[in-house]
Amino acid sequence: GRVGWGRQVRGGQLGDHSGALDGDEGSVRGQLGIDHDDPAARAQELARALLIAADIHPINNLRILKYLKNDLGQQQAAVDDWARHWILEGFAALEAQTDPGQSFLSGAAPGLADICLVPQMANARRVNTPLDAFPKLVAIDARACALPAFAMAHPEAVKPDQD
Repeated sequence: GRVGWGRQVRGGQLGDHSGALDGDEGSVRGQLGIDHDDPAARAQELARALLIAADIHPINNLRILKYLKNDLGQQQAAVDDWARHWILEGFAALEAQTDPGQSFLSGAAPGLADICLVPQMANARRVNTPLDAFPKLVAIDARACALPAFAMAHPEAVKPDQD
């Protein structure tokens, strides 16, 4: 199954993708502080967010990993290796782009890139990805998870009952 969410925008329904964050005036992005006036800052924000949301996450989504195991007959160890490989490649690029002088990927306050990072860090931990090479990302994840909104939305906090 897929986790669905949505938001009404001008009579239409957005959901299941980050496009819902980038709607019209007064959108979620403005409330999150990711409505940059500086086009270069906005481009950097989107590049970091998309590195996670488009390059790392889609091929490590649980739906994809279950397909590798159940439909293609891969052993769990191979599936976990697959996930770790792509997480490590993506995190290496992201760590290199991260400003050590900022508290978050998005700057002084969390933004879209940080929203994308936290669940991917949870995915990394789920498959025992070594994170020693990514001290900036680990620190940013810890700072974000200390904030109530991130803690309430953390994958471990919203995990469906396993019954």
